[in-house]
Amino acid sequence: MFDYEELLAITTDRLLFEKISAAKKVYTDIFSQTANQLSRDFLNQAHPNNKGVKISKGNELQHCPYQVLDVLRDFDPSAGCNIRVLNWWGRGMFMFVFFGKNHTCLRDAHALLEWAGKNRYQICLSDLWGYSEIIDQKKTLPSKLFSEEKLREHLRSYSHLQLMKSLPLLSANEMAGHIKIEIESTLSIMNNLPPLNNITGHKKRSSR
Repeated sequence: MFDYEELLAITTDRLLFEKISAAKKVYTDIFSQTANQLSRDFLNQAHPNNKGVKISKGNELQHCPYQVLDVLRDFDPSAGCNIRVLNWWGRGMFMFVFFGKNHTCLRDAHALLEWAGKNRYQICLSDLWGYSEIIDQKKTLPSKLFSEEKLREHLRSYSHLQLMKSLPLLSANEMAGHIKIEIESTLSIMNNLPPLNNITGHKKRSSR
């Protein structure tokens, strides 16, 4: 697939690897800034069984590096919930929201689908960790196309709901704040609370 001499040359390019290491640190720092701004009380109010926040990273997600920020970290297939921000090199940055099949948010399917549609979420048609299928093969459907009955059929087929959206790549200073707002919007729908900020308004300010 790749020329041997070309690959060998890459392994001797010290500056390239120093740049890669620095780029990884940029995203880890962004996730750390975001995590430090999240209120523990707000997390507990949204999902009492949460296990807090965790940052992880690796180099071999379909042969590419990645960084992950997990919020709530309850992967119980029945009532669990997790918010995951995935920065996948070569693809971009994405937010995933997982609900177990009996999570309380699914009791009001209309409100959840309305929120998901307004926030441009896609519904994933894959298992929970099938990122290549979801992102590369685009096995998703816009949430605005889902009725309450179609959502019930989806839960019968997949036994969970996972939402996904692409996040814009902003400056380092803007990125942490934008991710925080997206996460808090999701926590708010769990709480039946108004969002802490206006995501659309934030994007308009960031685009100037």
